[in-house]
Amino acid sequence: SEYDPLVCRRGGIKYATKQLRDPIKLELNKASEERAEIPGQFEKEPSMGRETLTATMWSKLDATPYGRFEKMLEAKSNAERS
Repeated sequence: SEYDPLVCRRGGIKYATKQLRDPIKLELNKASEERAEIPGQFEKEPSMGRETLTATMWSKLDATPYGRFEKMLEAKSNAERS
């Protein structure tokens, strides 16, 4: 009688969600389809992830927890010593 962590998975219920009609998604899809039908109107689709910086923007950051803030402090302390 060895422990099997997947014993519950074998007896689980399986179902397909393709046939389900989610009322919230229906309203969102309907609104986006209506906006797409208006000539000259364009709305960018919302991104599915969080916003991130592009690779070219990382060198332009002054204060981050990744060491650039420390360089600013060093420059400031060097300026105060002069």
